[in-house]
Amino acid sequence: MNITIEEDIYNRLEPFKDSLNISKICENAIIIELKIKEINMEGSQMDTLIEKLKIQKQQMTKQSTSIGIEEGTQAAKDLDYSDFVLIAENQAITEEIEDWFRECYLENLSSDVDKESYEKGFVQGILEVWDKVREHI
Repeated sequence: MNITIEEDIYNRLEPFKDSLNISKICENAIIIELKIKEINMEGSQMDTLIEKLKIQKQQMTKQSTSIGIEEGTQAAKDLDYSDFVLIAENQAITEEIEDWFRECYLENLSSDVDKESYEKGFVQGILEVWDKVREHI
């Protein structure tokens, strides 16, 4: 491999060429540049991984919310008037039904369901039912 350097650098190098290992200096410079390129490539791969994981998380969140809505809508038939009122007031699963919710629903979820998104969807499903029935009570 041959390298070309600018004339002014060559002229500055001339008095020291016998005391410097030019090949080693070039090799070290190339190694440094390669490391920088590899780190940048790893960074690019990391960016790709991050984007992929963001998309997967978004998909998991949407799917988990949808499952929660569906199951919350079905579970609403087992709730009492006071449960509906508390859930509507708190916009969340309340202490009064937390054990029931955990035992009947959360413990049976597969590992690919995001529990937080599922619970939000579950509450949303219950509230959708409540919105439909409360005006008839």
